[in-house]
Amino acid sequence: MRTFAARMRLVAALSVICVGVFLAAPAFAAVPVFAAAPVRIMALGDSVTDGLTLPDGTPGSYRNDLWQLMKSDGYPVDFVGSQSSGEPPLGDPAHEGHPDWTIAQLDAQLAGWLTTYQPDVILLHAGTDDIAGHSTAEQAAAALSTLVGHIVAARPTAQVFVGTLLATPNDVLNPQFVQFNKAVPGIVASKGRNIHLVDMFPALTAADFADPLHPTGGGYAKMAVRWYSALLGAPLSHIEAESGTRTNAALVSTTTASGGVKVGALTASGSSLVLRFHAAKSGDERVYLRADNGTGAPCDEQVWGKDGVPITVTYAGFADWNFWGTTAVTISASPGDNTFTFAGGTCRAEIDAVSIAPVTTSPYL
Repeated sequence: MRTFAARMRLVAALSVICVGVFLAAPAFAAVPVFAAAPVRIMALGDSVTDGLTLPDGTPGSYRNDLWQLMKSDGYPVDFVGSQSSGEPPLGDPAHEGHPDWTIAQLDAQLAGWLTTYQPDVILLHAGTDDIAGHSTAEQAAAALSTLVGHIVAARPTAQVFVGTLLATPNDVLNPQFVQFNKAVPGIVASKGRNIHLVDMFPALTAADFADPLHPTGGGYAKMAVRWYSALLGAPLSHIEAESGTRTNAALVSTTTASGGVKVGALTASGSSLVLRFHAAKSGDERVYLRADNGTGAPCDEQVWGKDGVPITVTYAGFADWNFWGTTAVTISASPGDNTFTFAGGTCRAEIDAVSIAPVTTSPYL
């Protein structure tokens, strides 16, 4: 699998790339722009990978946000698969998410998909329908081990990221999910160095589920952060906007926001939002902003880090307030507590959350 260390270097000027947005300021380090061939990524699983359809589902599932996270950092990626679904912000809707399919059913078609699409990276989240369909946790884990073994045999150089099952609010199923998840680390460890564990179990709260098995749009956004953290090979913290200090800013409830709440547009006089995060050491931190802007037109907002140097963020405009965009900026952080501030203005974009990671280069993308 290729690495990027030999292909590029970070440069010392701000450059922010977002889906449909441009952002610039001279004070911060840039995210690299890549010229390499796209990395082929297959999202493999059941309805949690597909996302189901409106009005009860979220077409595109975690892929909506994951694709934007990767694009905000300039990674050339190509989602591959025989299926297609997603919301308008998802520029590449291909996947292998099959509602109601068990691991064995996925395995039966696996060889053909791997031959056809030749994925470099596979994001595997499966087992929900096995256990919901009355297989035991042990049976589902055995099926998972077999499937991963088949992937390794067919695509030995592929990087495979295996997600544990989500913590379902269903009290009957959840103990079985826990038992299944206990087996996953051993399965991952036994299959070689290209197989990686992604712990999804603690990612969501009860407010992040549309039903006992499927996340809301906001819940899928949290899953995307977990996947991207694994792909970066770096911790990626997730901070809800509603946890910050608000001045003349309202909270708005919506299932498409992570945690079910977003901070309304900071258009009132003197409005602001201040979020706090901890940095282990001084250096550049990458900040990913999840915001909606249903006006249909881009709008600008001022943000800044602890050093107070302002950055103008341009949010993409969508035709619906339930579509979310991701914009990324690089700020300088100090050891210990830091702040990230949104200033009020005329932009009507609403803030859901930010995710923060040290500036790094993915070894997998």
